[in-house]
Parts: sequence; structure tokens; C-alpha cells
Amino acid sequence: MPPNENGKYAFSADGIQNYFNDAIKKFNDQNVRSEGDDNDDMSFYEVNDLFGNKDYHEVLKNIPDQSVNKLWRNRLRHICTALQTTVVQFSGRNTSDIELGIFGSESPASDVDIGVSYKQNTTINDDVIKLSEVVEHFETFFVEKGYTSLDIDVEMYADYFISPKTGAPFIQMNSEIYTASLPYLLAGMLKNSIQAAYDISEDSCDIRRQIPNIKNRYSSEICNGLNTEDKFITLLGNSYKHLQNNIINVITKLGLDEPSNVKLTSIINNAFAAYPVNAIYTETPMERNLRSGNHPVPILNNYMSKNYNDSCREYYKLLDIAHGFYRNAITDTDEDTDEDKKNLLELNKAISHALVYRAESYMCAPTIYHVVYSMQAKPTPETLTVLQNLITVDGYKTSILEQLGYLSRFFRNYCVNTDGECVSEKWIKKKTKYVSRLENAVDKIQPEETPIVQGGKKTARRKRVTKKANRRKSKTGIIMSDKRKNRIFKKISTRRKFQTKNKYNRVKQKTKKKV
Repeated sequence: MPPNENGKYAFSADGIQNYFNDAIKKFNDQNVRSEGDDNDDMSFYEVNDLFGNKDYHEVLKNIPDQSVNKLWRNRLRHICTALQTTVVQFSGRNTSDIELGIFGSESPASDVDIGVSYKQNTTINDDVIKLSEVVEHFETFFVEKGYTSLDIDVEMYADYFISPKTGAPFIQMNSEIYTASLPYLLAGMLKNSIQAAYDISEDSCDIRRQIPNIKNRYSSEICNGLNTEDKFITLLGNSYKHLQNNIINVITKLGLDEPSNVKLTSIINNAFAAYPVNAIYTETPMERNLRSGNHPVPILNNYMSKNYNDSCREYYKLLDIAHGFYRNAITDTDEDTDEDKKNLLELNKAISHALVYRAESYMCAPTIYHVVYSMQAKPTPETLTVLQNLITVDGYKTSILEQLGYLSRFFRNYCVNTDGECVSEKWIKKKTKYVSRLENAVDKIQPEETPIVQGGKKTARRKRVTKKANRRKSKTGIIMSDKRKNRIFKKISTRRKFQTKNKYNRVKQKTKKKV
């Protein structure tokens, strides 16, 4: 039986079996079967039969190629075992309103993301199962066995970005929601920076991974005896000081044209101007938490300084807060009242805040609408128009910030000690992935950002200048106004949205000759 029309699977034994069958078929279509591969059945696998040290990627790196497919199949079976066990936990309750969107499971090295959402035409009332309950039972399955879903690179999310009435995206971004979501968005970018430090072992104390009996590459001794709240807010504060300049530096490494670089730098500077570094260096760590709770640093500190179990509990609590606003935001009328707008604003804040407590995720609704629904799902022109109206310019700015956060992380992972152009295959792969999303968002934004320039200890907005003063020389020596540059940029962008860097360079050279 195929998945639902929207590509999701029913939260039931049959739905999970359908997912297993589909994943096996896709995997077999994309990979050569190795001798000794298990039969494609969904027998249950206990953790001790799966991995010795509970670290999927560590095992993957140290087994012969002919064993990779079997390892992938065993992980898939174990995921399905956890999902089946979760369904059983709701025996006697109505699970037909829940569905699962499962992504990224057809490659041995890929992570697996599981989104839990309500089906179309679901009524959100006191009897409906809260999405936090599903996530909690799923993750508890692994914790009770002495490890976590993250150790096999699996993470579950509650998807409150989809309307239970229509089964489609429904939240329209605006400047007020953008401003309210910005501290959580910046916290997500900072989280990427910290994760890069862990990945390259600059700091080996990742308190989130200090689960008893789990073998991983992070040394628990460094965490012992430390006041982790003080330790991490110092670490995060120091990282935040350099984050803005690090991201701007990465922008210059992406091979984009000058108008794009200017636009991206302006968006970054405006975002960080709202939450300056000096706001976190005026009091003691505890006072900073109390006085600046809406600043990205204390927001992220509340996650980074918690162990896995505590951070999960915080995630479930924030999901329940989001659930309340979600229920209030779904009304029977099509009119947008002030109360509806307030509920949508609070819903966005609550979801973005909750997603701080996930290891790998986008933070905001418009980014998900942009990447997942607009680009990956290949919508019809009519559906794409609806999505673009929901995302708006503020939503594309949000997506830009999130893509830059990931690009900055992976540049640090693979290129930080590279002289000249970075040619790491891993970096090129990540760069291609996120730059295509970045360029798509940049193309949707008109040149309306007010540039901010850095000057000493203060950040100042540029004053309006005359047309004469605003004219610049191009590299060809011909005078061009910024307005003309932007017209040329739009023409280029239309032709080369998803072209490779080499193809783009050829187009750029032709454009220069015409000018």
C-alpha cells in the first residue's frame, strides 16, 4: 500500500510497514545489493543485536564495504521497531489523526528525519493526541535501552507548521513575526557554530551527549566538576562575538556576484544589530540569564548546558505551549482577527524556541516552506504562488540566515585551515546543497535592505547618498550606478538560478563584455 497522497505515512502498524517496504525498494533501486544481504523483512532488532557501541556513523566508518548495506537494513528495522512500539503505547486512543513524514533514509550515510503532524480535517480538541506525546514515547524507546535516537542519527520533530484543516502550510510571515523569531533564529546559527567546534574537537565537552554507557568521541571527564551554566555561557558568548564576521567571511567564499554579496552582508548586519554582542557582557552569567533571556546566547545556553534527557523534557514542554497556540490559531472563520494574528505570532515563537532543542533542524516556518515545500516538493505553479505569498520577503530573509548558518558551520568543518580556495569534496557537496537554496531565496528579495557598516565599537547605518556619489566603477572601468547593477543582476539570476559555479562564471564573463 502506498503512503498517503501527501507522501506521508499513517501512524499505525500498517503505515510503518508501508514505510519499511518503500524504503527498502528505494534503497535497492539506488544501491547494488551485496552478497549476504538479509532478506527484506521487518523482523525486530534489539539494540544489542544492532551496534556494539551505539554509534551508527562510527560503526559505518569501520566496517568493510560489503557490510554497509546490512548495517543500513538493521538500522531501518530498528527505527521501525521503535515506531511500532510507539504506536502500541497509544492503545485505546485514536491514532488515525496522526501521520509521519519520514525523510533521508535511502542512503547508508544519511540521517533520518521523522516529522509528526496531524492529518487534514483533524479537529484539535481535548481528546486529540498531542504531538509531544508521540515524540516522547519514540525517544524514550531508545533511552530505556541506554542510548538515544541521535546515536543512530535519527531525530523526530513535531510539525505544527501544517494546518489540520487543509493539511497544507498556513502561516504567513510578516515583519512582526520575523522580529519576534529573530533571537531563536540567531540562536540556531550559533548552535551551528558550536556544533562545528565539537565536530573538529576544539571543545570536547558536549554535555548533551553525556549519557551513561554510551561510547562516543567526547570526553566526559572535561565536563565533570564544572559549573556548566557558567562554562557554556562563556563559550557561547565568545563564539557569538565572532559569529557575524565569520559568516560574512564565508559569504565571500561562495563565488556569488557582488550584488548578492552586498545583499547578504546587509541582511546579516541588520540581524546582528538587533542583538549586539555587548548586551551579554555586562553582568554575571546568572544575571545575564535573568536580564537577557531573549538574547540568542542565553536562549542557546539553556539548551547546550542540559544533558540529553533534560533537553528533551524542555522540548516537550515547549511543544505543549505551541500546541495551545496552534489550537487557538485554527478557527472556523477565514477572517484574520487581531487575536488570530497574535496566536500565529506566539505559535511561531514557540515552535522556533522548541526547535532550539533539536540537534539538527531548521528553526522557522518560512524556511521549511521555502526549502521543503517550494524546492524539494516540486509544486505546481499555482501551489508555488501560494507558498511565496506565505513566505514573503521576511520569510526569504529568514531562510537566507538559516542557509548561511549551515554554510558557516560546514566551512569551518572542512576548510578552516585551508589556504586559498577550499576544494574539499565534503565542502563542495555541502556548498552546492545550501548555496542553491541561498540563491533561490536571494532572487526573491528586492534590494530594499538598509546596509549597515561596521565602525569601531558602534554599528551605524549608511546615510542616503546622491546618485553621483552612489555611482561605482566596475572592473571593466565603466561607470555603473547601483540601479543598473541590480538590473543586470536580475537578468543574470533569471538565467542561472541553479547553474553550477563554472557555468555561472561563463555567463558573468559574457555579461561583462556586453557592459
